[in-house]
Amino acid sequence: MKRILVLLLCGVLVACGSSSAPTPAPATNPAPAAAASKPASAVKAGLSDADRAAVEGLVGAWTEAQNRGDFDAYKAMYGDTFFGVKRAGTRVRQFDLKGWLADRGKMFRRPFSVKVSNLVIGGTPDRAIANFTQEWQSAKFRDEGPKQLVFERRGSGWAIRREELFSSTLLDAASLPHLDDAQFRFVWWTERPYLLLTQQLPPSLALSAPRADVDPAASELRVVEAVAADSVPEALRSAASRTYDLYAAEGKRCSATAAGFVRIGIVQGYLTYGEMPEVAGPVDAAEYGQFVTDNARWLAIELTAAPGSSCARDAFWGRDAALASVTVTPSQPSTAAEPFDAALRQTAPWQVLQREFASWDREEGDSTTPLRTGRWDEGRAEALVRFAPPGATPFAWQLAVGGTGCADFLGAMWTVWREEPLGPVRWTGDDTLERPQPPRSAVDLDGDGRLELVGPDILYQQSGPLWRIGRTATRPWVGCGC
Repeated sequence: MKRILVLLLCGVLVACGSSSAPTPAPATNPAPAAAASKPASAVKAGLSDADRAAVEGLVGAWTEAQNRGDFDAYKAMYGDTFFGVKRAGTRVRQFDLKGWLADRGKMFRRPFSVKVSNLVIGGTPDRAIANFTQEWQSAKFRDEGPKQLVFERRGSGWAIRREELFSSTLLDAASLPHLDDAQFRFVWWTERPYLLLTQQLPPSLALSAPRADVDPAASELRVVEAVAADSVPEALRSAASRTYDLYAAEGKRCSATAAGFVRIGIVQGYLTYGEMPEVAGPVDAAEYGQFVTDNARWLAIELTAAPGSSCARDAFWGRDAALASVTVTPSQPSTAAEPFDAALRQTAPWQVLQREFASWDREEGDSTTPLRTGRWDEGRAEALVRFAPPGATPFAWQLAVGGTGCADFLGAMWTVWREEPLGPVRWTGDDTLERPQPPRSAVDLDGDGRLELVGPDILYQQSGPLWRIGRTATRPWVGCGC
């Protein structure tokens, strides 16, 4: 018996349609590179050469329509069941077709340009996936990031079913402090841990047949392929000769050594692209593997516990064991939410979302539909954790969430507070309308006297006096529980 594995949580910010988004992230990950060839037995039926050329032409037409400001040509390329995710810096929004076209219609009123590079096209005869790097620029804004267009067959042609910018890197923004990769890398798990290296995958990687498995509890489909060491870029090969310390929220869990290089892909949820087995465990890689590797891929090191060490699955980051040890301060739950909630309502990002919530039922130009009443976040904190590092002022990280999504309002924002005697003092910037993972540890990773905050798949860093999201390890959300 089979079922469609759907998203457990639909939405990061405003408006969820019929699909969903990856874990939000600003960042540095470029578009995935082309996959190396595999035996026919390990690959689901792919696009024909004619379909691949047609989709490539559609991506070109989509780009040209935007660059010449032709909104009619642009909107004609989208299907009725479309769902999209828009990112600009750390701001994230989700839209159904009506909301997407309304938002983009405003965008088309002023000149802007779009550049597409590193285009890779994959998929099946009924659904094509185009991954590329997009650079977007207007008179006052410029960003770059990995984008994906999913095309669904419509009659004899194709329509855009889903669009997402996986991360947005502001190209003229202040940079974060440099953190050496030996000092910090994310760790993912299947039945064993993997230390993530890079998403810049050269097409020359020599890959083995993929192995795939499903974890219904986490709504994850995972694919791992062994990589021949001599096909890995030389600058990364030395990573396999080191020992790594793996850390959980409370501190070091174990030491581990490299067992070899792999390419690993994980997606959470599932676009209506096929059915997932109802039971956990291995699945047919030929059925599911190509979809994952078309969507999310990392070059990683497969790790094994060092002699005399035992690794636990709660470890979520690692560092070179040859470096000096670090002191980890775990997060603590906070029960005193009211002072933080009251302070949150005075911030600019909270008030932006309050205005959007109040006017959600109004179309542009409508002044008669009643405004919504109440607070967008329902007056509660979604998550509030506290840190009390030795010798430092205690501080707290807060996430506020409100609404249901699924074609209705859904808002979220995070902030960091210093706990001063007169009350919480905001310790982050105003561009933080996003729903990231909470941090679980505070640690000085590079010995510069400033703390970093670390959680599964996310790293927060201090940029001057403010906090920013420094790194993420994106596991795309595909599908929706609406």
